[in-house]
Formats: sequence, structure tokens, C-alpha cells
Amino acid sequence: MARGSNQIITLAVYGVGAYAGYKIAVGGGFGTGIQQAALKFKAILSGAAAPILGGGTPPGGGGGGGGGGTTYSGPWGDAAVMQAANPNFTTQMHEWQAARKARGENAYDWQAFRTHEMAIGAPDPGPYPPREFMP
Repeated sequence: MARGSNQIITLAVYGVGAYAGYKIAVGGGFGTGIQQAALKFKAILSGAAAPILGGGTPPGGGGGGGGGGTTYSGPWGDAAVMQAANPNFTTQMHEWQAARKARGENAYDWQAFRTHEMAIGAPDPGPYPPREFMP
């Protein structure tokens, strides 16, 4: 009878371990790096396709000075992709814009914001701003 009990316990331990591994994998524990790489690749692809589809240049790009301005008609980046790659993206964007406005600087200079994001260790949000970035 003891041998049968040991087999049942062994089976239960393996079952719990397999179930835990499955939950971690489904919950993103093992796939996080791959999922983030896929999101980044999707952002790169959407940014690369945007000029072909919509034309235009990124705000803040082209020429020196403060760059940017507040008039921009696209192409647009995908805010959902940016938020997925960096869960703090929206908060960082609002705080950065408020600080720029308080200093009398252009709060809609996308290239300056991208530089800021990478300087603080956040992922590059891509070449085009989401609509939420502009006024």
C-alpha cells in the first residue's frame, strides 16, 4: 500500500508542477521576452509602414531649433503598442509634457520626447507619436 501512495504523491507533484508551468507560460512568465520582442517588432513595422501609407515627417524632425510645433497631421504611432512595450508610457508622456510647458519649451517635440524616453531606460516609442501626444 505504501508503494501505491508514493506513486500517487509523485503523480500529484508532477501534475501540480506541470499545471504551474502552464499557468506561468500562459500568464507571460516564460514568454515575456518573446512577447515584448514581438511588440517591439510590431511597433517598428507600423512605424516603417506609416510614411508609405500617410506621408509626412515626424514632429520635431527635420532641421534644427526647437523643432516640432503643434501642427501635425500624421502618420501616427499606435499608443496601445507603446503602452504594451512600456506600461509607464502614458504617465511619462504627461509628466514630460507638463515639465516642458512649465519651462516654456515645446511640449509637442516628439523627437525630444523619444530622446528622453531612451535616456531614462524606457524602450524607444518609435518614429511617430500617438494622437494622444499632440494637442
